[in-house]
Parts: sequence; structure tokens; C-alpha cells
Amino acid sequence: METTHDGENNFKYRKPRVYETIKAEMPDLIGFQEVLEGARLWLPEVLTDYTVIGCGRCENYSGEGLMLAFRKDKFDLLSFDTEWLSYLPHTTNTTYGGDQSCCPRIMQKAVLLPKDSGLPFVFCNVHLDHEGENARMLGAMQLMQSVLESDLHFIITGDFNAEPTDAAISVIRNCNCRAVKDLTENIKTTFHGFGRLKENCKIDYIFTDYEASELNSYTVEDLHPSGLYISDHYPVIAEFQA
Repeated sequence: METTHDGENNFKYRKPRVYETIKAEMPDLIGFQEVLEGARLWLPEVLTDYTVIGCGRCENYSGEGLMLAFRKDKFDLLSFDTEWLSYLPHTTNTTYGGDQSCCPRIMQKAVLLPKDSGLPFVFCNVHLDHEGENARMLGAMQLMQSVLESDLHFIITGDFNAEPTDAAISVIRNCNCRAVKDLTENIKTTFHGFGRLKENCKIDYIFTDYEASELNSYTVEDLHPSGLYISDHYPVIAEFQA
């Protein structure tokens, strides 16, 4: 969402486009990645119809991180947890080592109760490592172990930094405990690097074990008026009835 070297597409300039996109789509659930301090303060302030929670991935819960948002009129929060993708998941700023980059990585998991008397479910958001294939695979394994701790249905959003044929995606798709669907299966590209990347690059996903169709998913068209993009990734949307 936000980095310090985005130039004319710095987040402070893109804020109106981000807000307009969210208000136009009005999703029930949102997973944000690459959230820096400015966005972490701004999102709860402007998204008044949502509960917005999250933290940074570094020591003292600072630095770049993740945030979850869910509609206040549709869900109650039963629990929330942040795990570091590491051998010490509740120790801040930890990594797997090995081929992982210097960046710590996290996942955030909320258990939400629908206000319409539905059953609770797990909503998880994640950002896997951008360098290490083994680190991504370990992160995907930890993610699935965490969401499968209960018998609740789950919805996972995230930037996996992995193409559909990569091992990390196979870990999730080939889970032998649940039938997992990639709701973004019909989407060919999600990352464009503020228009610089011309070939297809799909690294963002929405997974679930609910019965759902991948035909109801799409990316938000980014026409970048005045040269401003919404993000360097296309916003990814999936529609289904739980």
C-alpha cells in the first residue's frame, strides 16, 4: 500500500483514490498489506463504517504491517491474533532465517461472528516473503496450521509473492484437511508496479473453504487519472454468499 519511494504515487497522494475505491465497492471484509504508520492512522479515521485493526511487523509492533477491516453492521469480533511467520510466532520481529529476506513477515487472524445469526468464521490476512521460496512455503504451512486449529470456515486474503504454480500456493490448494478454493483463479494478473510491469503477474489471492464460485471475482480497473494509481497492485474482489 505505501512505501517511501513511490514518487508521484506516494500514498499521501493516492489516499482519495483508495477511499473512493473502498466506498464504491463497499466490501464486507478487507485485507490490507504493506501498511505503514501513515496508513495505519488514516484508515480507521476515514473508514467509519468498518472496524479496522492491525499492527506493524517489527519490534514494538511498529513498521510496515497488515490491517484487517470488517463492516461494523455485519460482524462482531470474537478474537484477534498476530503471528510472526517464524519458529517463534508470538515473538515480534522474528523470521525463519535461511533464504528469508531481512523483513519479518506476519499473518493476522480474526474470528468474526455475523450479526445475522450465522456461524463464526476465521478471517485471515497475510503477506509472505518476497525473496525466499522456502520462507514462503514455511509461511504458507504456518498459515494453514493456524486457520485449521478450529473447525470454523475460513477466508484468507493476502499478498503471497508467489505465482499460482509456486510451492507456497500448492501448500494451500492441496490441503488434505479441507477443500480449499482459490476465489481468484480466473484472475490472470494482480501486480503491475504502478503500470511499469506489462506482463501478467498474479501474486495476490483470496482463498476459502466455503462453497463458492471463482467466477464472481475480479480486479478493480485502475485508470490512473492524472497519473495516480490506486496502488501498485490491482484491488482484488471476490463475491460469494457464505
